[in-house]
Order: sequence, then C-alpha cells, then structure tokens
Amino acid sequence: MTKADEAQEKTEKQRVVAMLNLSDGNLTTLAATYFMDKSGQYGEAVNSAVESHAYASSMAKRPSYIDSEGNEVDLVMSSLVGSRQDGKRYTGKVSEYEIIKTASEIIKESLGGVKVGDVLKLMGSKKSEEIKHPEKYVFELIGSKNEEDKKLGQEIAVFYIQYLQDKVAGDALAQKTKAVRGGLEKMLTEDLAA
Repeated sequence: MTKADEAQEKTEKQRVVAMLNLSDGNLTTLAATYFMDKSGQYGEAVNSAVESHAYASSMAKRPSYIDSEGNEVDLVMSSLVGSRQDGKRYTGKVSEYEIIKTASEIIKESLGGVKVGDVLKLMGSKKSEEIKHPEKYVFELIGSKNEEDKKLGQEIAVFYIQYLQDKVAGDALAQKTKAVRGGLEKMLTEDLAA
C-alpha cells in the first residue's frame, strides 16, 4: 500500500467516525444548544423550550461521542475526569457550559472530516450528488489555497451549524406545543370525568 493509499484510508476512517458523531442526536443537540446560546439570536421563549424539551433529555441520556480511535466516550465523565487538578481524583469542576462547548467542538471537528455530499445527506437533502464537490472533504475546502473553495468550505460549516440550531429549536418548540395541548386536554377531560 502506498503512502497516498494509507493517507486516504486514514481520512476515510476519520470520515466514518465523524459521520457517527454528526448523526448522534444527543451530541448534536448539546452542540446546537451551545451554538444557540453563543449566537444569542433565538430569544428566551425558544431557549426555554430547548432547555426543557431538548437539552435536558439529551443530558439525561448520558451523551457520548466516538473518539479518533473509534472508541465510544461518555461526554460527561470525560469532562469530569479531564477537569481534575494535578490528576487528583474528585478535584475537578465542570459546568454545563463546558460540556456543551465540548460537544460543539466535537461537532465542528467532525464537520471538517466529512464530504460535502455527506453534509447535505445529514441535512436530509436528496441532492447530495448533484452539487459542486460532492466527494471533497470539508477540511480540504476550508484549508484550500483557492479563495473560492475556502469560502465555500466556510459557508458549508456556517449553513450546517445554522441548520442544526434551527432544527433543534423547531423540534423543541413542536414538543412544547404538544405538551401545552396535552396539559389543556388533560385539564378539560378531568373536569368532565368529575
């Protein structure tokens, strides 16, 4: 096997890991929560819905990610252990914010490791082959010396992160709407049964 073949094989293994991370609903929800908080563009009503109907359930499910070796890693536990002072047990301090920030970093890194066509597939698009550079890796575009390709790679990352935020916000609002309706239905049917 040539060095080029070995490099391609390594890149493809990283792509598999990246796709697993980008497909993980809990991990992407936590990352989107961070991105939303950082952007400040959603307002209190949406952020409240996300906290109640997305963030809390994702944290309760013990989110994990796949590391570069292909091992599943518990996000919360790795954050706790990683925060230890001088390697001593039980000395670390971890905040919710640090956990969701770590999730966002994993998602951003994973995004660079997939192909342009993969990004569209992750977003539910059926046009993943009918596009510019479907087989190019996002990191290749972002690191390109060609300014047009570099800009395209950066825009792909921005659009995907915006999509992720909007999807989590929309799903959380839909769940909140169901909860409000269910609460009213329960209240009204209990009155009839009494």
